[in-house]
Amino acid sequence: MKITGCCRIHQNEVLVNGKKYFTSDKNQHEELSMQLYRFLKTEYPKFYKMDLLSKMGWLATEIVCQTIPTISKFADDEIALLFANSHSCSESDERFNHSFKVENSPSPSQFVYTLPNILLGELAIRHKWYGENLFTILPEFSAEHFSSHAGIFIPQKAKALFCGWINLFPVTDVFVFFAEANSETSPGILDSKEIEHWYKIIK
Repeated sequence: MKITGCCRIHQNEVLVNGKKYFTSDKNQHEELSMQLYRFLKTEYPKFYKMDLLSKMGWLATEIVCQTIPTISKFADDEIALLFANSHSCSESDERFNHSFKVENSPSPSQFVYTLPNILLGELAIRHKWYGENLFTILPEFSAEHFSSHAGIFIPQKAKALFCGWINLFPVTDVFVFFAEANSETSPGILDSKEIEHWYKIIK
């Protein structure tokens, strides 16, 4: 497999395929996400209702999709999603817990996001992707994790893979990349060194 596009967001800086794409004057997650959303000039009202985890994953994926127009050549069930982070959806958990214990009014809109894989659902709805998907919790970013799991999704049915590391704490640390099968003999092999290269380019 070959990585054909990636987006890296670290603190307040955004790189696309290794080149500077956007710099925010804000370091807070919510402010950064709104600045980047407005910069994209994309109309998607549902974005405002998402939790921060979904917003950051959505934004990085949206940028990659705009960079690689050929993504549209894949059928709805040919793109698999493999995402991970180290803190699950703790930010949404805390907000829901606050609404329950402090405000005495459990928030259904916040409860919806108390599972990290809701991010994958948001992406599936946005792009109408119905392939296999998996969200895992890891101690830290692992290129090997994405590399080894690529062999599970490819070539069973998927022909391409969207991978994402969406970490918000202690700083914004987001990395989303798109990989396509480029060989009939070994379509499921994704080089961990290539993944590591693109992840560390801004770290």
